[in-house]
Amino acid sequence: MIGEIETRPFQPDAPETGERTEVHKDETAEKPEVLALTDFALPKLDFDLTPETQTKMEALAAKIKTDFEKTEFQGEHLENLETKPENAANSWKIEQSGNQLFYVDEQGKRQELTLGDLLTDGEWGLKYYFDKRVSKEVKSAYLQAEAKREMQQAYNQALLLQETENPKLDKLTRETYQRILNDLETGQEHFGLQIERAVKNFFKKISINHDFFKVYDADVKQDVQDKIDFIIANVHHLQGLEVQEDPSAKKQIDVQFTTNLAPENIWKKSTQLQKVKARSGDLPANAIKALVKMDGRDFRFFHNRWQAKKTPGGPDRAWRPGTKWTLFQQAMRKFLSSEEIDAYWTMMNNKNRV
Repeated sequence: MIGEIETRPFQPDAPETGERTEVHKDETAEKPEVLALTDFALPKLDFDLTPETQTKMEALAAKIKTDFEKTEFQGEHLENLETKPENAANSWKIEQSGNQLFYVDEQGKRQELTLGDLLTDGEWGLKYYFDKRVSKEVKSAYLQAEAKREMQQAYNQALLLQETENPKLDKLTRETYQRILNDLETGQEHFGLQIERAVKNFFKKISINHDFFKVYDADVKQDVQDKIDFIIANVHHLQGLEVQEDPSAKKQIDVQFTTNLAPENIWKKSTQLQKVKARSGDLPANAIKALVKMDGRDFRFFHNRWQAKKTPGGPDRAWRPGTKWTLFQQAMRKFLSSEEIDAYWTMMNNKNRV
């Protein structure tokens, strides 16, 4: 794991930091993720697709397979990642000194970034290439993250094509899938979805940089039908100064995010989650539903300020410090005690990696 490489002022409205012993965890419990083609296998259908849709589906399945094979080849030729990407509007060279990654900004100054930044910035169109001294592990992790993002997008597009013609769905649900498909194919994305993605990536960075939990993307069916924007899994409890797993504890948090704080919207979202919970026989029994909410005005100014330059690190680099603390509390409070939340936050801030 890349070391502590981003220094930030501490949040004034978060718990005060103090000296704490490093949390110890069984390193064999967490294995690095390996990209698997089977993760993108489309469900078998019991209804027929139109010939036009079937052709599109076959093309997307071929793209997923090609992206996977390309990644396997590049994994054996990581030196190719040392070449600046062609036709990339926003690309940055990554260098490494010890456990620290950094890039050189437009003023010629070194700027540090975390491995979490590196592996999530592709969601914002940023591309990276590497100095030859950057470790093989970092290059490989970046290659896998980029491939997974491309394959996930093709997979979601294929799911959307299937569901728009699913006769078992009601008209409103099919129309929802069609609207999402239209936006995906035209590259449109409203502000709310951008913020949702930024919040997901904020938690992904914590998972990559600290390994307290894992964060997984929800596919489009989970989003529409199960009201899941992303999943936080394998959350570890703190017992004294050690991370311990309770086999009987809930280990998955299905997160639904909203920036609309109108009472009627909060009631609607909460009701939706309760209905999903009541009918979710297929969902993990150890899953907790969490509604994470934040006023969109807290994001818009700072998001737009970052968007103007699109520097490495993503939009959350520009967020107000208290915003991060509030998000972290909301996602974790149904699972961890307030003492555990404070302890985790303290440890992350002591490492200057929040």
